[in-house]
Amino acid sequence: MQKKVVEINGKYFEVGNIASEIICLVNTGFDDISIINKLKLRFELGQDEEKKLSTFIDTIRTSAYNVGFKRAVDSIKFRKNIYSPIKHLHLLKRLTFLFNKIAATVILMLFLSSTVYFFSKFGFSRNMLELEWVDGILFYVVIFLTMFIHELGHTVAAIKHGKCPTEIGIGLYIIFPVLYTDVSSSWMLPPTKRIEINFGGLYFQSMLSCVFTLLAFVGDSSFFKALFFSNIIMMLYSLNPFFKYDGYWIYSDFFSLRNLRNQSSDLTKKLIYHPANLLMEIKKKPFSLIFYTILNNIFFLGQVYLLFTFTRYNVHVLVDIIDRPTFSNINEISKATFNISINLVFLVFIYRRFRKYIICSDEKRLHHEGTSYN
Repeated sequence: MQKKVVEINGKYFEVGNIASEIICLVNTGFDDISIINKLKLRFELGQDEEKKLSTFIDTIRTSAYNVGFKRAVDSIKFRKNIYSPIKHLHLLKRLTFLFNKIAATVILMLFLSSTVYFFSKFGFSRNMLELEWVDGILFYVVIFLTMFIHELGHTVAAIKHGKCPTEIGIGLYIIFPVLYTDVSSSWMLPPTKRIEINFGGLYFQSMLSCVFTLLAFVGDSSFFKALFFSNIIMMLYSLNPFFKYDGYWIYSDFFSLRNLRNQSSDLTKKLIYHPANLLMEIKKKPFSLIFYTILNNIFFLGQVYLLFTFTRYNVHVLVDIIDRPTFSNINEISKATFNISINLVFLVFIYRRFRKYIICSDEKRLHHEGTSYN
């Protein structure tokens, strides 16, 4: 049966053709009787079917229809809207030309050539990231603007395809401050267009990379060298498919794997709880999902190992400092305590993720994923 994605009160649902028609009529403003009468003209409905249909319509109207694509921004805490793209829609539309084939080809070629040039001329050393405190403050301001431009890339790409994001905001993901763009409406688009939106942020960052390379060359400034390198690191980090960053959504849309994390965790659960049936399940699953699940679990176990290793190391450092005859280095104690705290926070996060996606029953995971980029 062919399915469609429809919107109800800001949530997105994958439904069949009949349900899609009902939801369309509800959103258009038809009352229950009119909807039922319209459907009677097309289908033979008995009294029981009419009652079920009336219940379904009432469920939609009261927003009790909970099984939908949950917005991924819900994983970002303390969200605060800082910019509404709709306010400058006419200006943002003028930037959509950057996504045509000629402009994209030129910009990507410039990005690749400037990146090769930068590393061949300047190489890399830790001194690049050592800045005076005044430059350090300005550096973080520019990094924030870079992150904002990344989100504008998603926004302009969505506008190109007729979907203006509702907001660009700031919040906390795990313990890190992040910017995000709510482009949940892109679920209404085909995967090829969603992939273009997924790449929009990285694409705008690639343009910034060319600018930083030029400024680093003209001024031979360590400030712009640090910006260039940090921008490249952020781009690579965004491609990580194991967190809900751009790489996750790119992989999900490219292979048409809706609810990728849930599907991957379900496969892992079968490995843990029903290993005898695993081979039969694998035969039913696409290779792209199996491959992702294997790499995701390797990444997960690697995280756990590294965090335990770092935690143990920092505990030993702290104990060694405390045991010294001259107990006076407050800076070292503070640094070791901070590192232990960060490691413990990540261990708690990993445990909660494991509990949510592997231990907890499916009844506690009724919501499906939505789309957001950060």
